[in-house]
Formats: sequence, structure tokens, C-alpha cells
Amino acid sequence: FRQGEWRNIRSQDHDGSRFSRVAEPPAENGDGSPGTTDRKGHSFIGQISSGYLLYESEGDLILVDPHAAHERVNFEKFSSGRSGIVPQSLPFPEQLPPSLSLRAAELKVSLEKAGFRFDERDGSIFMTAMPEGRGSLSSKDPVETLRVWAGMIENPGVFPDGKVPMASEACRASVRLGEKVSAEEALRLIADLLECQDPFACPHGRPVMARLRSSDLARLFGRES
Repeated sequence: FRQGEWRNIRSQDHDGSRFSRVAEPPAENGDGSPGTTDRKGHSFIGQISSGYLLYESEGDLILVDPHAAHERVNFEKFSSGRSGIVPQSLPFPEQLPPSLSLRAAELKVSLEKAGFRFDERDGSIFMTAMPEGRGSLSSKDPVETLRVWAGMIENPGVFPDGKVPMASEACRASVRLGEKVSAEEALRLIADLLECQDPFACPHGRPVMARLRSSDLARLFGRES
């Protein structure tokens, strides 16, 4: 493989909070640190530079699109009512401009269902939390995120009854392709994915994973018995 094709991501500072905890956590190593094999025998190999996750299971290689996989997990979680989108507190409350304050007040119920939280002080509205699950808040503009969500909810021509479709909510709450994923998160993701009713496609119909069987590898290298 070319230099830099693989990224060692085991040392990243993640606690798996981006992914649900429906499945059992991965087995631990002897020193108590998270292992790289889950309790069903899926070993996490690594994340390639394009962002896809690579696993091994019973001699087969499994390549997973983490965004599509997380979308599927979130979609089934939201649609089953197991859990809503979790609000993530902002480091500092964001004061909304007057025009957006009016929209936020009118759409407060729908926006709070989506994971936003607000506080009113001295006649001004402050945003105190936004939906969790899309990477570091420092790289996002919370006010712009609120503006986008408000626009989606307000547009009845695209979203009947002013409701954001569950698939769009699942998409927005999911890890992006290319974001770093820790070994613990990767194992939790595939375990949760395999608990889904349809683990092979995201809510939009795109494939989630590709499997290269050991027999395919043998044929590829001319080692068929």
C-alpha cells in the first residue's frame, strides 16, 4: 500500500458518544483498554485515507461507509422512538439576530424537537444548545445551522406539514465521511448496524457496506483450491 494510505486511529480521544449504545461495548484488552475486536468476532483494521472503515470477519474483508452506516442506525433509532436527537450545549450562548429570533420563537417547538435549546434574556433570544453528532462545534457556525434548520421546517413545499423528514434528521446527526473514527466507535458502529432491520442500505438507498470474501481473495491471487 502507498505510504499514508492507512491511518492509525486508535490513539484518538473519543469515547464513542457519537454512536448509540444499543449494542454491547467491544471487548477490552488485558490492560483494560478498548479492544479492536467486538464480541461477535468483527476485527477493526483501520480507516483508509478516503474515510471508509475496514473490518475483518471470519477471513472476509468488510468495507463500510461510516456516514451511510450511521445514517441507517440513526434512522431506525429515531423512527422507532428509542431516542431523539441529543442537544449539545454550546460553549457560549449565541445571541440571535432580530430576524432569526422571530423565526426561532415561531418555530420553537419544532426546533427543540430537532435538538436546539433557547434562553430569553432582556428581550433577546440566545441559543444555548444545538443537535449533537456532527463533529466539533468549533468548526461549525451554530447560527447558520439554526438558519438552515428553520428554513427546512418553514418550507411546506419540500417538507409537508412543516416536518423535517426522518431521513434528513438521521443524515444531519451522522458522522461525515472523512471524519476520524476511533477503534471503539468503529466497533460500536458495526455492532449497532447489524442490529438494524436493513443494515445494507442507508435511508436514501445507497449501499452501506461491501464484502470481499476469502474465496474472492483466493481467486484474486490465483490460490483457488
